[in-house]
Amino acid sequence: ACCTICHRPLSRKNEIQLCSRCLSQLNFVTEPFCQICGRPLRLAAVEKGRCLLCRQHRFHFTQARAVAVYEGFWRECIHMMKYCRRHELIEPLVGLLAQVFRRFWSEPKVLLVPVPVAPSRKARRGYDHAKLLALELGRQLKVPVESGNLWLKKTTYQQSQVSSKAKAVNMRGAFGIHAPEAFANKHVLLIDDLLTSGWTASECARVLLECGATQVDVLTLAVGAMEKSQPGLGKATVRR
Repeated sequence: ACCTICHRPLSRKNEIQLCSRCLSQLNFVTEPFCQICGRPLRLAAVEKGRCLLCRQHRFHFTQARAVAVYEGFWRECIHMMKYCRRHELIEPLVGLLAQVFRRFWSEPKVLLVPVPVAPSRKARRGYDHAKLLALELGRQLKVPVESGNLWLKKTTYQQSQVSSKAKAVNMRGAFGIHAPEAFANKHVLLIDDLLTSGWTASECARVLLECGATQVDVLTLAVGAMEKSQPGLGKATVRR
């Protein structure tokens, strides 16, 4: 067997089909991290386990967790999967997602829901990456997936270009649900490749909770590092 990313022979059989050399290039998120958004924290900035952003704003999801920080080699891997049609990467990348799931969610009765992709982006890429991730995770964990019920009602502009307050306004009312009863009394786990500001996931969580979901969490391949000027957020506690 060979590593799915670099194609080097694997010294021993492993479930995710990634070699130790590739895995060593990932900045895995390790403690301490924000108990809400999951970003790495500096110990001195921890206040009740929350980062500055999550102390200043209330997100509608309960907790978000990610495999690694969105930078360097991991960012390249996600880009290859997302933009270069390297679909063979989905299974091993989701294998890492499954490891994070087993660490933080002991309750197996969750409902996986992919974060909707804008139709224009889906048409440009030819596929819905979040849906593919959710379906593969559902297969690996043997948990149900609800795809297509949560949908994007309006096109939003790039979140990276606006302030945090404007991001929240930008996303308000962006999502709709076709069949609300599907989420009643369900613990929902939103699936996506990346958590950046958190407002997209929060707005998804808001409409799901309005449909009767008991709790909404978020699981992503990566979490975006905030600006260095943001106190309390940094790479001091991520493992290379």
